[in-house]
Amino acid sequence: MKQRLITAAIGIPIFISVSVALWYVLAAVTLILLSIALVETNKGLARSEVSIPPGLKALIWLYPLLLLSIPLLRQTTTSHGSFASPDYGARLFLSAVFSVWATDSFAYFGGKAFGKRKLAPNVGPNKTVEGSAIGATFGIVIGLLFGKYWLG
Repeated sequence: MKQRLITAAIGIPIFISVSVALWYVLAAVTLILLSIALVETNKGLARSEVSIPPGLKALIWLYPLLLLSIPLLRQTTTSHGSFASPDYGARLFLSAVFSVWATDSFAYFGGKAFGKRKLAPNVGPNKTVEGSAIGATFGIVIGLLFGKYWLG
């Protein structure tokens, strides 16, 4: 737990600064790493006897397009149709990142504090229904707060 907190305390400021200041470098590195990962995954699947459904294969190949769309957020317009401030896309992206982070963190702490009923023991033995509900609730609240006060 201590290692998670230290990693978050160091990693989040670094991630924010790189995301906001050097988004194009981040996008290029992401594209390169994803390309390597996809080629190696395809090689591994060709050698294995595992059968992957066609829909999952399509999802694996389309996923990089989703990540490549992140730099396009810099061209995002507001809900009123006018162009937003230059940092609106970065704020939108970081709002999503913080909402996911809040969901995960609150689910972990809520499950530790109040968790009684197992959610999916085969997937994650420590996942609880209570932790999931607390994480989802606080993730939505954090997302709404970011949307109202940070995105405008």
